[in-house]
Amino acid sequence: MVSINPATQPTDMRQMYDFVDFRSKEKQERCFDSNSLTGILKNQPDFSIFYHLVKKSFMEAKLGDLQANFTLFVPSDHHLLKKYKRENLESIDKGLALQIVKMSLMNRQIDSKLLKRSPVSTFPTLNRSNSLQIQNVSNQTYLPCNTQVIHWNQPANNGIIHVTNNMLFPDDNIPIWSW
Repeated sequence: MVSINPATQPTDMRQMYDFVDFRSKEKQERCFDSNSLTGILKNQPDFSIFYHLVKKSFMEAKLGDLQANFTLFVPSDHHLLKKYKRENLESIDKGLALQIVKMSLMNRQIDSKLLKRSPVSTFPTLNRSNSLQIQNVSNQTYLPCNTQVIHWNQPANNGIIHVTNNMLFPDDNIPIWSW
C-alpha cells in the first residue's frame, strides 16, 4: 500500500503480512476420474513405472483432464523389467520424464485401424522435437526404440491407450543404461 499522503498510511507494514495458512501440512493427492488416462495409469499395476514418470513430469493433471482427447502409448512394466532395472527407470530426472511422456502422447484419439492403415506413417507427438514413426510389417506394429504395440485400443474417458513392450525415448536422450 502506497499513499501520497503519509498521514493516511500506517507506518507498521507488518500487518500486511500477518495471515494464517489454513493449508494442510500433509501433501494431498488429487482425485482423478478412474476412467481418465491418469486414473487408468494409477489403477493398473502393470503401468506403475510409466505412472511414476507421469507424476514426476507433472503431467498427471493434463492426462486426468476430462476435456482432453489423447492417444497414449504406455509401456508394460512386465516387459520393461525384462530389459531395464526398476531403479534405473525410477531414477530418470524430471526433464527426461517429461520428454518421454510427451513422446508417448499424441493429440486426438488415433485407433489401431488408422495406425495400421499404412506401411509407414509419421505422427506428431506433444514432444515437438520428435515425431512418432510407425511401421507395419507382417501384422506387427513397430515404433521407435525397437518398440512394438502389444495391446490396442484401451478406451479412456479422455483418450485411448495402446500398450507397448518398451519405453519411447526421445532420439537425443536415450540413456546410456538402455543400450
